Parts: sequence; structure tokens; C-alpha cells
Amino acid sequence: MLLGSLTACSTDVPATLVRGSELRVQHSAALTQLNPAAADASAADVELAALTRDGFARLVDGEVEVDEDFGDVTVVDAEEFTVRYDLAERTWSDGVVIDAADLVLAWVAEADPTGAGFDTVPGSLAMASEPVVDQQQRRIELTYGTEVHDWQTALDVAVPAHAVAALAWGVKDPMEAKKAVLDAVATLAAADLAVLAESWNRGFRVDGMQGALPGRITASSGPYEVASVGGATSPGSVVLQASTGYDGGDPPVHERIELRASVGPPLDGFPAKVDVVRLEPDPALFDAVRYLERRDHTVSYSHDGRAWMLLLRPQKALFGSVGPRSAFLRAAAAADLRQRGGGTWSEAYPSTRSLLFAPESDGYEIALEDAGLARSLSSDDVNADRERAGVSAGAEVCVLHDASDPFAVRAFAALSANTREAGWKISDCGVPALDSEAFTEDSWHALLAVVDLPEGPEQVAELWGEDSPWSAAAGSAVASLASRAARTADPYDYRDLLVAAEAAVVAQAVALPIAMDGLVTLTARDLAPLQPDSGPTATLLHSARFWEPVD
Repeated sequence: MLLGSLTACSTDVPATLVRGSELRVQHSAALTQLNPAAADASAADVELAALTRDGFARLVDGEVEVDEDFGDVTVVDAEEFTVRYDLAERTWSDGVVIDAADLVLAWVAEADPTGAGFDTVPGSLAMASEPVVDQQQRRIELTYGTEVHDWQTALDVAVPAHAVAALAWGVKDPMEAKKAVLDAVATLAAADLAVLAESWNRGFRVDGMQGALPGRITASSGPYEVASVGGATSPGSVVLQASTGYDGGDPPVHERIELRASVGPPLDGFPAKVDVVRLEPDPALFDAVRYLERRDHTVSYSHDGRAWMLLLRPQKALFGSVGPRSAFLRAAAAADLRQRGGGTWSEAYPSTRSLLFAPESDGYEIALEDAGLARSLSSDDVNADRERAGVSAGAEVCVLHDASDPFAVRAFAALSANTREAGWKISDCGVPALDSEAFTEDSWHALLAVVDLPEGPEQVAELWGEDSPWSAAAGSAVASLASRAARTADPYDYRDLLVAAEAAVVAQAVALPIAMDGLVTLTARDLAPLQPDSGPTATLLHSARFWEPVD
């Protein structure tokens, strides 16, 4: 099998690079490894990969953003659903070409056809047949046998094949290392794949390391590569250096980026020691942030893909039918709960009216129109709604919530006041922490909590399907729609199936979305303002490649 040219050299410096520039970003999570596709990768590992790993596509605000500078993903056989993953002419930061061996490694790590023990989260690649490899053209073809919704993002080129082979078998020559990976996968040699899996799982771990890292694990496909971690004066810090040979579409701006571990109050180092800080909207920090904003530092709001919701238990007799549930949700008044719950930080909690779609996603407005949540909650007389539902005045509703969370406490107070005016009686089932023990109690009727919005059909079925405690009569329909969505490649058809799933849940009146769980990003005034991405897969550092110094 021809491997072609494996190395490339470049001394060119990206025109965007500002020599001597440094960006300092505060972070709180611990870096554990440089393999972001591992099942146990930490939030910091995934965050770092936003600057050190490019890919065919990624999810941005719930939508697929294709990176044509990395390569093309094309359906070449619609009937068998065969997808071609075709790399552009790209190199790792150590000069080794990114090629089909790297794609094959990504497939085998998730599909794990021999049970070698690759520690990944199973996804659509597990459905795909063994790849047809064209190493000379730097591409592979995978046949899924049926449509899959995530075909553009499924193949995650997380670590270099030549680096994994060097760790596994000590093969130092990149050409021989890549060939060893291709041979092991082509023959499905169980013993070889087990060794490869161990290196893939453990070889890129950096927890406990200090200083410069071994070059064999730092090769990057993104605009930056890791130069060092930790140190006596800044334990937990990570230093990234611009990859001067980077040949992708978003070249680096700053020559050096330092991720500084948060060791004290979150604003202590800003702006003297850090340029960018991400915060939760803590009431204790509001005045300090406003002070800094009035001195021309930039405050931006985003969210983490979670939504505050009021969920009703259909298993309780009071809420055993749609009428009483609808009447209660109408009386709750989501806008008041968001305003009171957010308090001084209410602006940091984006309003939402959807159970499945984030406000910035393509499906949000369509879900509002088709699922009709807002229409179902409109009322001219919330007292009359309760009476028509056959609920006597003074009916008691015990609401479970986290009594240590400021948003939950304030939103609960607003809920109590609003529903009292409609003839309901709210009792406080707040607990010090919403743990598994709290959910085993049977006394509560409703839950006020933050909920992960589904990232895909599997999560839709988990949250609102047949096994969900919240779905009521919608469970079967939601499970069916989610299953169809998982096997749908067309993005519009996929969206419409999820909108139909939302409509099924809305019709059961089991949940009231209140607000997205907010995040606050503070950026020093000598950096051009930029709006961070939102969502569960969004990373603050992806924006770092675009943060430019102000002239």
C-alpha cells in the first residue's frame, strides 16, 4: 500500500501572527490528557482541543459548521449510505502529513471491532463497516448501511496515528508507524489492536506532569500546540505556542496563550494577570463586573446548553391529566421566574421557550411556531383555568428544588407568589442538594431545576421517551421520532422530526422552560470584543484564535 509523502516542512509564519503577543485565559478545570476523544476526557481537555485539533466539522450553536480547510465529507452512495471522508493537504505540527492512517485510527477507536478496549463513547461509527482506504489520496469510505444524523461530525481525528504507533510499538519512523496502524486494522489483529488501544487510552495523559511535555504526544492539527504544563509558580497552568507551520483556515493571532488556573476569587487577577475570565453569574460578583464594564472591559453572555425548567410529575394524582398540568404551568409565568430567578444577573440568563432547541439554533423559531408552547401557555384568567381543570382552590403543590442555588431560591419565591394568585398552594420541598436521595422522596409534585438540553436523538429519547418520568403519554411518540431522527441524514428532515417530538411533549403540558443557564465572559479592553459560542459542546478557547489586540 502506497503511503506517499509523510512529512512537510515550512518556515513560513502566518501573516496574522502578532510577534511577542500573549493571551492569558483563566480556567478552573484540570487538564488530564491530550486525547479529547477519550471517554474520560475532562472539560479542560475538550476546551484545550478547540485550539489544538481541527476536524471535518463541529457543532456550533446546535448547527454543523463544516471546515473545508480540513477536508470534505460527502455521501457517495445514498442507498447503502456510504460516506467519503477526504482530507485536504494538511500536516500535524511536527511536519507529518495528516492522512488516511489518522482517519482509520479514528474509526477503529470508536468502532472497536475486536473489543480491544478503546475507551471512547460509542457513536455512529460503531455502525460503519471496515473502511475502504485510499492512503495515496488521504481518504477513506465508511458504509453505515442506513442514514445517520451525525455523519459529518462522526469521525473525530483526535490523535496522530504515527504518535499512537510510536507509543504502542516503539516505531519511530512516521511512515513505518502509520503502516503499522493500517496493517493492524486491515488484519483486525486482536493482540496488536489491544496494544494500540492501551496507547490510545493512556499514552496522552498529562496529569501529574510538570514542565515541557514529550514531543511525541503534543503534535497538533490546530493553530496551537501545547508547550508546557504546570510549574512551581503556576501549578495547573498550560502554555500554548502558535504552530508556525499551521496550514488550516483560521491561523493563530497570538504567539503564546497561557491558561492560568484559578486559585482564588475569580476576578482577583483581572485584568492585570489574565485577559479573559469566564464566570457563573454569581450575585456576589455583580457589582465588581459592572465596575469593570464601566471601564470599557467587555462583558459577554452565553450559555452552557442547560435550561432552567419547571417539570411536573404525571405520576402524582393531582397532575395525572393534561388539564391540571396546563393550568398550573400557565399560572407559573416563565418570564417572572426568569426575571426573579436571575435577580441582578437576569440579563445573563437568556430567555427560552423551547424544550429541545437552544434559542440560537436553527430549529428554535420553527419549534416555537409548530410545537406551540407559547400558545398553550397563554391565558386570560389563570383562576378560571384551574377551575375548568377541576382543581379546587388551595390545592397543594410541593416543589423540589436546590435550596442552595440562588436562581432556584428566587425562582421558587416567584413561583409561589404567581400560583398563589391563581388559587394554588405551594409548599417548599427544597433540599440542600439535588442528589439521587432527593429524587427518591415521593412527596414532591414538581421539580424546579436546570436540565441538559438534548445534544442528539439519543438524549431526546432519554429525557422525554418511554422511560422518562416526565413524558406522560408522549413517551412512545417521542421515542419513535427520536429513533427516526437518529437515522436521518438530511438536516431539515432531522430538525422537523425533533420539532415533532417537541410538539408531542408540549401537548402533554409536563414542562415549562424558563431560561438558559447563563455564563459571563469578561474580556480585557485591549482585546477586540467577540461573542463566545453557546451550548454543551461550545468552548471558550475556540474563540481565542480570533481574539485580536485592539490597535
